[in-house]
Amino acid sequence: MDMKTNDVQRKRFLQAIECLTPQLQAIVLRLDEAGQDACEELRLRAGQPVHAQIDGRERALAGPGVTAGQLREVVSRAARYSVHSYGEALAQGYLPLEGGHRLGICGAAIVKNQAMAGIRTISSLNLRIAGPRPGICLPVLPQIARFPRVYNTLILSPPGFGKTTLLRDLICQISGQGVRVAVADERGELAALREGMAQFDIGPHTDVLEGCPKAIGVMVLLRVMSPAVIALDEITAPEDVQAIAHAGHCGVQILATAHADGLDDLKRRPLYRDLLALSVFERVLCIAKDGGRRRYTVEQLGGN
Repeated sequence: MDMKTNDVQRKRFLQAIECLTPQLQAIVLRLDEAGQDACEELRLRAGQPVHAQIDGRERALAGPGVTAGQLREVVSRAARYSVHSYGEALAQGYLPLEGGHRLGICGAAIVKNQAMAGIRTISSLNLRIAGPRPGICLPVLPQIARFPRVYNTLILSPPGFGKTTLLRDLICQISGQGVRVAVADERGELAALREGMAQFDIGPHTDVLEGCPKAIGVMVLLRVMSPAVIALDEITAPEDVQAIAHAGHCGVQILATAHADGLDDLKRRPLYRDLLALSVFERVLCIAKDGGRRRYTVEQLGGN
């Protein structure tokens, strides 16, 4: 990363850790500048020291074990001391933070009607630090788009490999070419809207519907925004697959992500076999790691 990118990433790191208690912030700030730039997640577990995830590996930071009281205080700070206002997000096990960062929460779940309704006792937290990587998609962009044509593309990788970051940059680059992109941003991680303004650069011709289920968002965007491309993160449910089928067969191009360790792994899962059977996607973009560095490969589907 160049100096300007480092400065941006460091500011985002400092923004993300604002939800931590002063004592935990002091521990985390012992990371040197390179560590702060490269930090992807901070893991807080009751009784354990803080761990920073860097290049896909957790690294223990010097300091005492995190207490249950500190975990509760971090959640309160993240929710701005109004936890009840974030009931829907907590029911999904996370809190959205300013800047597109996210606090994942684990512990003793509250279950109602066979669905998680919240967390009663907190045992661990995962602070995911969202960071823009402008231009990371450029090496593979010619295989994804021949403007104004954009190929229906499914991005695959295991968790934590940067699918969301890559998708965000694809949205930005495609929108920058004058192509209308609509984003079904269920968790607010792609655009991170604040007072209607995206906190990430997602391009000048991008419209965002944030906070509603992806399947509903796709249908709304189709009806009201006339997009050329629809983007959504993490296909996880049959309803998502149905919405993609409808959009794809309406002539709208699709950019989406899914958790899988490559195409063979994807084909082993019933939900994704149904997705591939739709014959909507023309490209699969796989993310792998080689010595801590991300490697992108693109495979054609359907002979396109």
